Amino acid sequence: MTSQPEFFCPSCAAVVAFEQPPCSDGHEECLDLACTLCGTALFAGGQAPWPQRRRRHRPARRARTSAGRVA
Repeated sequence: MTSQPEFFCPSCAAVVAFEQPPCSDGHEECLDLACTLCGTALFAGGQAPWPQRRRRHRPARRARTSAGRVA
């Protein structure tokens, strides 16, 4: 008997068993997994395309005089 992997299901809000459903695209194996309780699908493979961090714009600093006042 093959054990089913367990993952956190966001719909069930619990750790439950997931199974690999039959591939409708004709591939040998798809990377999708489905919750055995509610059917919520997870993509379990490859690397997620995370958005790149954007740098915050910082205004240029104004020069200060030797007395500490802004020039």
